Amino acid sequence: MKSSKVQSCCGSESYIYTIDHPILKKHKELFKNKGFSILEHYEKVGILQAVKQGLIITASYGHKKINVRCSGKNCNSLLNIFNSILDNIENEPLEKEFLIKKNEN
Repeated sequence: MKSSKVQSCCGSESYIYTIDHPILKKHKELFKNKGFSILEHYEKVGILQAVKQGLIITASYGHKKINVRCSGKNCNSLLNIFNSILDNIENEPLEKEFLIKKNEN
């Protein structure tokens, strides 16, 4: 996993995370269990958008890039929670269909 801080406005912090495992629909439960709200209208178009206080996570299902924006005084603690979720995702075994695609390349 790697992350890059990107330019942001209005006192918020923005990051792009690239992880080794793709985001899957089942991962939204990890976010819900940590107190994030999942915006269901994004789900309909294949996007995970999870919100907790000033932290907004956006990722397309099946992809490895995650956009993160945070504003407010508790960004560090919210980012720590987010990073713990990413650790759980990264430590899962890859789904069978992604192993096949990886081996084909």
